[in-house]
Amino acid sequence: TGSVSSSSPQVESLNTSLTTLDSSYTHRHQGVHVYSDGLISLLVLNYQSATIGEYPAYPYQAYPIFQYQYYAVATGSLVGSALSEILLVGNEDDTSITITPTLDVTVPTDIQSESSPSEILLGGTTKLIKLNRFQTFLFGVTEGLDISGTSIVSDKPL
Repeated sequence: TGSVSSSSPQVESLNTSLTTLDSSYTHRHQGVHVYSDGLISLLVLNYQSATIGEYPAYPYQAYPIFQYQYYAVATGSLVGSALSEILLVGNEDDTSITITPTLDVTVPTDIQSESSPSEILLGGTTKLIKLNRFQTFLFGVTEGLDISGTSIVSDKPL
């Protein structure tokens, strides 16, 4: 907690237990709620050893529409083993999400089950999942592959 301005940004360190490391159920409940009574920009930085990553966190905005369309965009990598990943965060309970990856990805058969086996979701095919408020779902590819263009459609904002 604290006050921020353009001349004095606020830095908050979160417990590393909130890091979403993979698509397992163990990392399903990693959502964080940030509240502001004014306009802010939020950049999430990963400082963990042997990992790298950052992303802008966008505000939750609900519109009077029936579906939200998102596309993954990656910047590429100079490292052949780098990950191309998508992190979804639920803002409301019972959010239906359809994922259509551009490449094959491994995902749990049932993301709400702690003991769910994994399956390969082929590029171009779809999978319907549900997320609840503050639930997270991370998926992606390795070895320098790029899942830019992956389609995410949801009935509530992510």
